[in-house]
Amino acid sequence: MPEANQKRSHHEVIVIGGGVIGMSIAFRLAKEGREVALIEPNELGMGASYGNAGTIADYATIPVGTPSVLKNLPGLFFNRDSPLSVRYRTLPSLMPWLIEFAYQSLPSKAETNAGKIGVLLKNASDLWHEMGVELGASHHLHRRGCLYLYESNKSFFNAKYDEKLRRENGVEVEVITAKEVLKHEPNLQPFEGGAHFFPNATSIDDPGKVIAWCRVRGFYYRYTEKKRMQLKQRHIFLFQDTQKLTIIPTYTNTSRKKKTDIIWT
Repeated sequence: MPEANQKRSHHEVIVIGGGVIGMSIAFRLAKEGREVALIEPNELGMGASYGNAGTIADYATIPVGTPSVLKNLPGLFFNRDSPLSVRYRTLPSLMPWLIEFAYQSLPSKAETNAGKIGVLLKNASDLWHEMGVELGASHHLHRRGCLYLYESNKSFFNAKYDEKLRRENGVEVEVITAKEVLKHEPNLQPFEGGAHFFPNATSIDDPGKVIAWCRVRGFYYRYTEKKRMQLKQRHIFLFQDTQKLTIIPTYTNTSRKKKTDIIWT
């Protein structure tokens, strides 16, 4: 097995965080011929990158702050069964954030934010399938779609706003009645609302295995006597001994000044 370079003082790009986002960024930049340093103090691809729903949610363009959330905000604060838990003595320090959240939940701001999220998620499923082929993990990715169920007629009616935002941002949405859903999914309990189906959504049958393919295909390993790990694939270096690491954003070589871009993930 080939060994990684022992030392390197300069890198074009430093990616901080070795989760699935950090590894994907490093992988893409390396394909472009960039010299990349990937900094991760723990094992690559653990935490939320390892244990998750395994869904490439290109339909998830709805921001957290929306008019409906703004309308229900008082209930979220004072309902005992609310998923929101706030220590009331911290409310004074939270007020600036809450005011900004309320402002961002107004209809015009929510639509703007949905558009920005839509730009980030555009072609996400296609890009994942492309990377799956490159990593040799395409058999773990399945374009089977995703089904959102609305139990009551009221919740189904209120979902028209979300449907509108999604369509405006290029998300394909199929509206399905409760009767049609139960015909295709007979094991579901009967309900009176309806459903939205997103046919382009991709599911990953084992996120942990896909992350493992990222590690195996993206890097090769070398351990030193001090168990410090340096890995290299094309132009990627991984540093895990971060206690003694100093990042200098710019450096100068003999010909011209170069800038090191730092990406936090």
